[in-house]
Amino acid sequence: MLNRVEMQIAVVGAEPAFWTDALAWGRERGLLTSAEAGMLGVLANAAGRALTERQAAGAVEVLSRLQSEGYAGELPIGS
Repeated sequence: MLNRVEMQIAVVGAEPAFWTDALAWGRERGLLTSAEAGMLGVLANAAGRALTERQAAGAVEVLSRLQSEGYAGELPIGS
């Protein structure tokens, strides 16, 4: 379990390609709401963008759900 600061750092620190891949994977399988797709799209197009704690938590929640459905991508923690 990540603490709040680690979570924000991991979400912002992930490469845009990571979020692009997660977005494509979720869309291909019909697993994302339009709001979730929009959130991942912002991350995919905003390298290094500052996020609120709530936005980072939302991204981690969506990613966690995708992983529970079989998505293999992992946030780069501690890199």
